[in-house]
Amino acid sequence: MQYSREKRHSASFLNKIKRKLKVEFFLSLALLFLIAYSLYIFFGSQNNIFRYVEKIYMKKNLVSEIQNLKKENLALKEKIEFLKRDNFYIEKKAREDLGLKKDNEEIYVIIDKNEPKETSSGFINESKKWLTEIIKTYKSYNINE
Repeated sequence: MQYSREKRHSASFLNKIKRKLKVEFFLSLALLFLIAYSLYIFFGSQNNIFRYVEKIYMKKNLVSEIQNLKKENLALKEKIEFLKRDNFYIEKKAREDLGLKKDNEEIYVIIDKNEPKETSSGFINESKKWLTEIIKTYKSYNINE
């Protein structure tokens, strides 16, 4: 009887060890799967850690660019308001763009006849266009002549 009791006791002990080994094997397998899945999420997926860091860097750049553009926008608004109130600038633009003059002023246009007809400089061509526009505007106002 002693032998059968020992046999039963050793068999139950072996069964306990086998059950523990199965549980440990299952837990270690689950842990290994969890580690592999975590590594895939961090490094292999579409939204991995490298892209996250890249997006953070891009966000910082965009925020600084937005701040710079806001500063530039504010400076341009201030310049627009200044130019709207600056009488000298308004008068200058009216004289240059519209060919306007003050009441007691006369406009003299000096044209150099020795100047070559065709020039490669765009500035000279633009100045000729400007002069012809002024002459045309001036002639339209001087109907009595």
